[in-house]
Amino acid sequence: MAGYMTSLKDLARTMGLNERQEGLVKIFQQMRQLSGFVSACSVNNKEALITSFSERVYMLERQLLLLSVSGDPLSTSPLESFINGSCRSAAFIYIYVALREVPIGGHLYSTFIERLRSALDHSGFVLAWSNAHPSTLLWVLVIGGMAAIGRPERFWFVSQLAGVCMILKLQTLQDMKHIVRDIAWVEGLYDGLMKTLWTEIEVQLGSGIIGKRKDRGEELALTLREKKEDGHGNMYLVHDTGDVSPKTEMLQDMQNDG
Repeated sequence: MAGYMTSLKDLARTMGLNERQEGLVKIFQQMRQLSGFVSACSVNNKEALITSFSERVYMLERQLLLLSVSGDPLSTSPLESFINGSCRSAAFIYIYVALREVPIGGHLYSTFIERLRSALDHSGFVLAWSNAHPSTLLWVLVIGGMAAIGRPERFWFVSQLAGVCMILKLQTLQDMKHIVRDIAWVEGLYDGLMKTLWTEIEVQLGSGIIGKRKDRGEELALTLREKKEDGHGNMYLVHDTGDVSPKTEMLQDMQNDG
């Protein structure tokens, strides 16, 4: 449980965020703490503390809404604003999937996915983010990709994930899980959906191309950065052939921190 109680400084370093993005880092710190509570507590324990837990989740969502409404400081760069908006959109999805445990599907998630896809709709910024700090982008895309199952946006998320996994040289589903855990994750969260997502990523990469051709990781990543587009501003993975692939103690600690 202690691993979820990360300092703001350490979490900002992990996510590649700076002092102008402190409000966003605080949101993710609280998401980590609440995720640890969900991961560590049995069903009975969680039911006994449901009121306190629900209040914490409600306050977290309220803070995220206020942060979204207030906007970014004037000194924020265009890339930072792009990252902030994308992280906020993914955080809303995470709150409902992981903390509120609302089943994926329905109009609510359609709205969330559309907002996240819109927030990420700038191939130049996606490339810059993937070059600067791909781990946080990976988390955002994993959350979006999981929630988009069965939706038209799913292919786009998988395509973006394939490129980021290539840059990070991830070889297995466990490699991907290791990175998302460092940001915010609930153990056992939709394991089946995660396996399916990873399988689709491997298909995009060409039947496990990462594991078989580690020595070409750099070359493949460079190929991705060529910004091949489909005519609508969407960037897709380009293969080397040139083809485009169409909890009580935890809760008390959190309360004391608050």
